[in-house]
Amino acid sequence: MNYYAGYYYVDITNVKSGDYECKVIYYDNGSYEWYPDGMGNGLNFYVDDNSTVRIILNPHSREPYVEIYNPGETVPTFKPPVEPTNPTEKTEPVTNATEPIISYTEPTTIATETTYTYENSPKTTVQFNKSIATIYRKAQLQIKPIITNGRGKTTYKSSNSSVVKVNSSGKATGIKKGTATITVTNNNGSAKLKITVKNPKLNVSKKTITAGKSFKLKITGRVGTAKFSSSNKKIATVTKSGKVKGVKNGKTIINVKTNGITLKCKVTVQPNYTKYKGTWKNGNNKIVIKSVNGSKIKVYMYTKYAFGGRFADATTTGTIKNYSVKLYFTDSWLNDGVCTLKLKSNSISAKTKITYHEPSANASLYINGTFKKK
Repeated sequence: MNYYAGYYYVDITNVKSGDYECKVIYYDNGSYEWYPDGMGNGLNFYVDDNSTVRIILNPHSREPYVEIYNPGETVPTFKPPVEPTNPTEKTEPVTNATEPIISYTEPTTIATETTYTYENSPKTTVQFNKSIATIYRKAQLQIKPIITNGRGKTTYKSSNSSVVKVNSSGKATGIKKGTATITVTNNNGSAKLKITVKNPKLNVSKKTITAGKSFKLKITGRVGTAKFSSSNKKIATVTKSGKVKGVKNGKTIINVKTNGITLKCKVTVQPNYTKYKGTWKNGNNKIVIKSVNGSKIKVYMYTKYAFGGRFADATTTGTIKNYSVKLYFTDSWLNDGVCTLKLKSNSISAKTKITYHEPSANASLYINGTFKKK
């Protein structure tokens, strides 16, 4: 507390707005409790933010005096208030007085409340270049919102954490197949990003190959490493890189573990029928297998009995299934019939009935038996 000309005073600056009450005054002669109204009630006053409050005390009369200076006002050098005098008396100056004789005027005005005007803060906006995104299971996506006039912390929230999880920095992880919406919020602005999670996919889910042939399995959307295995290695094998090779005829499944799930490819292996290509003979009859493409076969049949030793247009194609093929012959007037071939390791078993037509008569020809490679 400061002292000037018989008065004690203190300046309190940067006061927050509100109602205040002053009850206790301390000064250097000692301390005493000061209740201005004598009833135990303090001196009440209201100030605005950042005001300066000056509390003045005359220790002789114990009369309070409070001055309030609003923000922006200059706080003047302290001048003690004038002590009250009898209006009928004249106040003569006193020579060599140690303290000035001053008049006191009871304050009759209260500082008015100051009104402040603030400009509106710019609005925060959050947006995305695209409002949808697609990721694969176990894959991650860093969400990058475009934030204008952002303030404070940016938050990320998933509508379905069992499908897409997102951390506090905006990194989203696909958990399982489905769709979830990520809401990004900053201050009073927000935007939504729809994320679809897909499972990885094989380039083929079903394949038929010939024994000894191979093909490559490829994965779309793979995250990390993949593990390949065959359910029956006697039918088909698979390498660490996904190369599948047929061993012998039969069916098996290639399992591919990736992204936390297992993908499957059904593989059917057919025998290598190309070894049957060539000429097979049984006495005066012969079967010529002209071509074998996978399981597709093209066959000519010959006999010495018809038209110079050959069936007229006796050519047909068929599909081999489990080393057996049924061939149908047909012609407008020369011949028609059916032939069943059983393909064995070193022979062909044939059962056939061919009917050929001449202008004068009809006749049937049978070419049956076992044919050996010529």
